[in-house]
Amino acid sequence: MWIIIVEMLISWLVGLVLALYIHEIGHLCVGLLNGWRFFSLSIGPMKLYREHMDEKIKLGFEENILNWCGVCATVPEESNDENIKIWARILIGGPIFSIVAGFFFLFMFFFYKKLFILMFGLDSLAIGLINIVPSSLRTGFFYNDGKRYKRIKNGGTAAKEELEIMHIVEKAVVEGEEMQIKEEECMTLMNSEDYMYKYYAYYVMYTSFEKRDKVLAQKYCELARSIDEKIPTSVKKMFLIGSE
Repeated sequence: MWIIIVEMLISWLVGLVLALYIHEIGHLCVGLLNGWRFFSLSIGPMKLYREHMDEKIKLGFEENILNWCGVCATVPEESNDENIKIWARILIGGPIFSIVAGFFFLFMFFFYKKLFILMFGLDSLAIGLINIVPSSLRTGFFYNDGKRYKRIKNGGTAAKEELEIMHIVEKAVVEGEEMQIKEEECMTLMNSEDYMYKYYAYYVMYTSFEKRDKVLAQKYCELARSIDEKIPTSVKKMFLIGSE
């Protein structure tokens, strides 16, 4: 009895890690198929990444524990408003890959009757369903894939917020520490009713001005501090402002 329980637990854990890879590879494949370039892939403590887009891919340690559940980034060759449509496909690509993989391995289980195949299939299916159904629950900063896809497709303010986040990430990847964001580039985020998005916008503006305009940097630091109590500690650790 205990042997079966231990085997189930190990199969579930290993299947979960592989299912997370399947999910992130789904995002990655859709991005690459749409002409975007690989930038990073994190699963657990392992990270494949580029420090700059013109450098080779490296293997490293993922320091941010919040990313251990899986994060993948592909970046477009050039920045334009049409990229938001591709970004929507990338978001939904992960859950779809997970669901397809889940059903495939559950189908294979009927032929091979291996416990690991069953657990892998269930893990992958669960991850796909959890991420494809729009939910307001968050793991860290972002909504789940289905929620973000829906926000983009519905248009309006929510889509503008997602567009601004995408442009900021693009700039951060291309320009690195030299990234400079203008206020108008994240105005929708700063006016957002979502306090985490508002805080993120203040963080972006603070880091953009930190080395070139201490007065403006302090202004955004104070704005971020004004909503400090409404922001989870995990998010504040991701986006450190001032001497925190």
